[in-house]
Amino acid sequence: MLDQNIVAVSESAVYRTLCEAGLLNQWKRSTPSPGVYNFKPQAPNQQWHSDIMYVWVACRHYFLVSFVDAFSRYIVHHRLLTELSGTAVSVELEAALASCIGAKPRIVHDHGSEFCNAELRAVIKAHDLIDIRTRARHPESNGIVERWNGTVRHESEDYYGDNYLGAQRKVQQLVDEYNNVRLHAAIGYFEPRELHFGNPGQRRENRAHKLLSARHQRRVYNCSQMAA
Repeated sequence: MLDQNIVAVSESAVYRTLCEAGLLNQWKRSTPSPGVYNFKPQAPNQQWHSDIMYVWVACRHYFLVSFVDAFSRYIVHHRLLTELSGTAVSVELEAALASCIGAKPRIVHDHGSEFCNAELRAVIKAHDLIDIRTRARHPESNGIVERWNGTVRHESEDYYGDNYLGAQRKVQQLVDEYNNVRLHAAIGYFEPRELHFGNPGQRRENRAHKLLSARHQRRVYNCSQMAA
């Protein structure tokens, strides 16, 4: 709303208003993992999170593999696989790296056999990457990509069409919205595309200027009302 000049209020004011109206869902907080996952990327393509999500279409499973950038939440690459294997996942990692020339991200994943195999290790070694395995049975450690998977299920209501091509189109539509439209609270209410490729600093300055101007106008208005 601030970017589109609808209203100029701070994030805390929006939160307080939604809270008073009972429009905030209360989610159970996860317990912190004792593992070492405290690396905080300072730029895009320093750390990618990857996972497999099962997609049920026309009485069979397909497998959505995604690579999500930890800094921007941008979905760097995804593919709806017809088979799940170490070879298939390693091919998609190669494709993700090819789309970001020169990137050498840390690759965070769980202990699934499709990630813990010789084929994927060979790709990681060939590109001089760092392999990070999360704590067993602790999905919060890979929460960035789990959040994306949850969005896919929620927005699609777990229905992806009647065939593989329809499912591909549906997933691509969700990826485009997630990358280019949805504002993410975790990254300062930006679209992942803006944080990954754009100039978020300029938008932050514009937002700050609008808020400052709105506060000044409200102060002047309140003073005029008191004087009257």
